[in-house]
Amino acid sequence: MRCATRSKATTRRPAARAATDSRAYALLLVAADDSDRIARRFEQEFPPLEKIKEIYERICSYLQIGIGDGGEASFLFNLHDFCARERLYSGTVTGALKLLQQNGYMTLTDAQENPARVMFCVSRDELYKLRVQRDELDHFIRTLLRLYNGVFTEFRPIDEGELATWSGYTVERVRELLKTLWQLRVIRYIPSNRSPILFLNEERLPRADLYIAPETYKRRQELMRERFEQMIAYAANEQECRSAVLERYFGEENPAPCGVCDICLARKRAAKAAAREAGTAPGTAHPGAAGDAPGSESALREKLLARLARSPADPHRLAAELACPPERLAEAVRELLGEGAVRTFADGRIALFSGPDGPDKAK
Repeated sequence: MRCATRSKATTRRPAARAATDSRAYALLLVAADDSDRIARRFEQEFPPLEKIKEIYERICSYLQIGIGDGGEASFLFNLHDFCARERLYSGTVTGALKLLQQNGYMTLTDAQENPARVMFCVSRDELYKLRVQRDELDHFIRTLLRLYNGVFTEFRPIDEGELATWSGYTVERVRELLKTLWQLRVIRYIPSNRSPILFLNEERLPRADLYIAPETYKRRQELMRERFEQMIAYAANEQECRSAVLERYFGEENPAPCGVCDICLARKRAAKAAAREAGTAPGTAHPGAAGDAPGSESALREKLLARLARSPADPHRLAAELACPPERLAEAVRELLGEGAVRTFADGRIALFSGPDGPDKAK
């Protein structure tokens, strides 16, 4: 199932499956107020310039970064926790972060595995006194200092498995000792976690110095508006094959109708109804050639099935043998494919599912 307020890109794969598998269909759910909700979402996900500057300040405050600090530094950033604390819509924050990234202020990476990090927050003399007083911690502290340099000046990533190997403890015991040192206020300890990283390309600037390029803002606004308009048009479309609309959206120049979406099926039903009415109308003459008669689709289907019951054949050969225009043959084949009565091979031949050289024998 797909909701109209989601991106068209997310519906491409299910729609493509529906176009190739006659027994699987994508379902588009559309509500009467979708256009209004999409317009509101556009406003939320594309905040004005002043709102972007406000979000920038709130992010820096959330991460406890002062003006002039944080340049080329990385911070763990939990988007959902930030939005909950600041009571902001996540789409608004995400839109602001994308614009801030395009203008070179900060970059938010995807969630990834982050190693544990430690930094000693006591002097070397104080640490020596602790080692003398707490003999059970001495071996572990010495191992930590030997393996990692710079732990007195900044956070350093550590490998808890490596610490366990060199200290002779288990990984669980290493984590317990790290927590003990943290509780004693000897180290600052950040356990390993999976979280996005926010990288500040430059130090925090005062709000007045924050500059968002108008052309970047306008271009992103145009792209997002076009995206939402395309979604609304796709949902409201009642004329063109839905698969063709998606293929054209993704760059296909002359997409062919899929024959299995609701638009294509409605056209088929309308054509059959019109053909039946034309064939049974008073005073209607029935031409002798079955291939030209308005109501001869069923006759063509019967001939095609009878021919395929003997052996598979390619479309050109079938059109010649049945003395049928290629367009009408293609329409009949599409209908039979949709019903699951026939299938096509990789070389283009058409065959019955239960006929000679059926799917199990196809190469």
